[in-house]
Amino acid sequence: MKLQASDFYSFFETNEQKIINYLVGLINQTHFSYSGEVLTPFLTLREQFILNQLIKLSQTTCQVSFFGGYHSDHEESERKRALLTTEKRSNFNKDDFEITAFEIGYNNKFNELSHGKIYAALHQLGVEFHLFGDIINQGDVWQFFADQTIAEYVRREFNSIFKIKIKLLDVPLSQVIIPEQSYEEMSILTTSKRIDNLIASATNQSRSAVKQLVESSAVKRNWVPLAAKQLSHSIALNDYISVRHFGRFQFIGEQGETKRGKHRLVIKLWRNKKRG
Repeated sequence: MKLQASDFYSFFETNEQKIINYLVGLINQTHFSYSGEVLTPFLTLREQFILNQLIKLSQTTCQVSFFGGYHSDHEESERKRALLTTEKRSNFNKDDFEITAFEIGYNNKFNELSHGKIYAALHQLGVEFHLFGDIINQGDVWQFFADQTIAEYVRREFNSIFKIKIKLLDVPLSQVIIPEQSYEEMSILTTSKRIDNLIASATNQSRSAVKQLVESSAVKRNWVPLAAKQLSHSIALNDYISVRHFGRFQFIGEQGETKRGKHRLVIKLWRNKKRG
């Protein structure tokens, strides 16, 4: 049966109806296509979250796998393509996701690149940004990912980053650099699994300070601004919480309670890098 996007609007933010329409359309397309497979453009973390939720809520038989160009025990892409299939498969390979990896060749003795510079230069190509994946680096080595359908255009047109002349090199996905681990895994003690308690413990602030941050729209849960009335809600497994000027963390598990009844929760913490 064909899914109706409007049936799922109430589960998400009002301004997300457009992406819900798009993703529900892809799920329907997967079921009714001859191949039984649909490959999405690169999705943001929030879009990946919505797609997973739509599949759970609809109880569709559609399966989804995500890949963005690299994956290791400690790091993986943030922007990923989703491969939707009507049958459960365990034999996916990297080529199924039709991703091209590029390395940026440039004179690093006299020039310095940054994520911001590369991001802005890619935008100037006039290509929809959902056709690009992550921009990653190890020291002064910079790589980025693109949808194979635009690879030839990017090779031809992307020859400078502002005044810095560059040359693109194709990189096999098996030889993509793996960025250094950007998060730390840690356990924290809280009196409960309330969201305000967890944020206060993770950021080392009082609950009243956390409330002020929420009221100033500085806190998001799963990439959506957190409302003050939600502070008393319990955190859910794999929830992301981001706090402006601090960073973000993900609740990934529990390690029981202490003798005094406190919860020992495990989080992945990504701290904002200080600008020097």
